[in-house]
Amino acid sequence: MIHCRSAFADLIDILTGNSKSLDSQTPGIIHFFTGTKEDAKSLLNLGFVFTFGGVVTFTRDYDEVIRMIPMDSILSETDAPYVTPVPHRGKRNEPGYVIEVVKKLADVRKVSTDQMAENIWANARRIFSPQIAWPAA
Repeated sequence: MIHCRSAFADLIDILTGNSKSLDSQTPGIIHFFTGTKEDAKSLLNLGFVFTFGGVVTFTRDYDEVIRMIPMDSILSETDAPYVTPVPHRGKRNEPGYVIEVVKKLADVRKVSTDQMAENIWANARRIFSPQIAWPAA
């Protein structure tokens, strides 16, 4: 799990230089991704997946990146208590507000909210507990 702010070029250089040390069976996670499409492509090539939080509900800055990243590389998050999504802006962010992020990701990807939620749940199961036989959603 990596949280990077305004240092994606450095992060990608470090990870690329140490790519032989990365575990190809367990993807790394870029928490609260705020990089460019090019940053995302580089990190995808290194096996990373991406989480998106409330910021996607009040800016269109990441729509192109969200559309470009494969569905099996997208997760959602709240980043609670910060970056509260629309329509709850101005309040403390709560885990239950993650549905607003999922709705926005679905809207940007032009899929149903249910499909996006099921996709994110499948990704989380695969990434966090690949050895567990999870029940269907």
